[in-house]
Amino acid sequence: MSPPKSEPEQIWEAIRRLVQDRLARHRAGHLLPNNLEAVDLRLVVPLRRPPDDTGARELLAQIDARLEDAFRSVAICRPGRAWCHRCGSAECEHSVPGSSRQVFAGYATTGMPRWEEFPQRCLDCKHPRVDELFLDSPSLITLVEDEARLTHHLLPAFRHRDHALIGQISAGFFPVRSRLEEGRGVVAVTIQAVGRRSRGRLGPVVLNVLGRAPSGEDLSALWDRHDDLPWRR
Repeated sequence: MSPPKSEPEQIWEAIRRLVQDRLARHRAGHLLPNNLEAVDLRLVVPLRRPPDDTGARELLAQIDARLEDAFRSVAICRPGRAWCHRCGSAECEHSVPGSSRQVFAGYATTGMPRWEEFPQRCLDCKHPRVDELFLDSPSLITLVEDEARLTHHLLPAFRHRDHALIGQISAGFFPVRSRLEEGRGVVAVTIQAVGRRSRGRLGPVVLNVLGRAPSGEDLSALWDRHDDLPWRR
């Protein structure tokens, strides 16, 4: 039987578990486990005022900011965002779907991402079970599309040669808890395999999950309503 941990060791372990939990809940947490060794945090403990949750919220915000910096430094893609060839980045307003029911539908001729309601996308792809999406308990339907289908409208002049969208799976509907003002509690997600091409060779490929919560927020907002997110499996 190992000896009990000292109080400093327990505090250190609690902070480490907190960081690991925030990492696990992040929309792109799968990108970092083998790359992130430490997180640099600054902890300020006020001694002359009654304790409240301000310090805790500031610590969580600081952890999230450090993790976001780490994602940007190692990730091939911008987690949760599609690459926009028109703007040359994944930071623009075109890079995210407009609702929780939209999936990535390929690129327009000038390289702007196109988003469609998932049932309409299923109709376009002639999926035989599209009617099951409208049941009270919707079935889970998936669409697999390759790079050729997703980029065939994209004009060569607008294509960034180093960005490679290998293919994707669109999946829905996933039932989620929603508030009354948010409407039907369902989510569709797009899981893209993306990488970089350099000198004609394809580098490492990673998975990027695109979607929005019913509230319009990032998918990570659903962690406040669920113990787990179904598409993580």
